[in-house]
Amino acid sequence: MRLFRCLSVMLFLIGSRCGSNDSDRDGCPDDADECPDDFGTKMNNYCPDTDKDGTIDREDDCPNEY
Repeated sequence: MRLFRCLSVMLFLIGSRCGSNDSDRDGCPDDADECPDDFGTKMNNYCPDTDKDGTIDREDDCPNEY
């Protein structure tokens, strides 16, 4: 229980330190997120890559096919 409380406090402090919104809740503040309205991973500059081929969806001719 004590560990959980410590982790909760740490996550709160880290999140409040950013001072920016994260509309898509992918862990990257909107002002630094290349795709602030679409969930993505750090590997793709926080833009979605539905078919996981390394090309983000908005630049992919076939975003649902690998």
